[in-house]
Amino acid sequence: MTELWLDTVACRLACPEQDANELFARAWQLVDELPLEASGFLSREDAALFTTLRGSAASVLARIWIAGFLLGPIPESAWPNYELAAIFLGALDRQADVRALNESLDSYGFLAIEDQNDDESDG
Repeated sequence: MTELWLDTVACRLACPEQDANELFARAWQLVDELPLEASGFLSREDAALFTTLRGSAASVLARIWIAGFLLGPIPESAWPNYELAAIFLGALDRQADVRALNESLDSYGFLAIEDQNDDESDG
């Protein structure tokens, strides 16, 4: 999984027997079990992208769990649940679409034309 040394250090500070790899694997399993399908136009066309978004949602979830250990420790029963994981995944899916749309608009130069029209109306 995506283990960064900082994640490992945070896990060790939070709970001596906690392992970052195990935590990320558990977060991935939770997100992977979500009965959700791709909702964005990009992820519906690209299954690999949706898999990447699932991984990103699991990563966010795991880091929240690490923060919970550091702040509490917050009991495992209070950790973010499937509902929060689904919110992360949906938000990442929508964000991917928004970025793609913005890049498409920028490549067509619509914004440059709009700015040019604003300058002409000011003069």
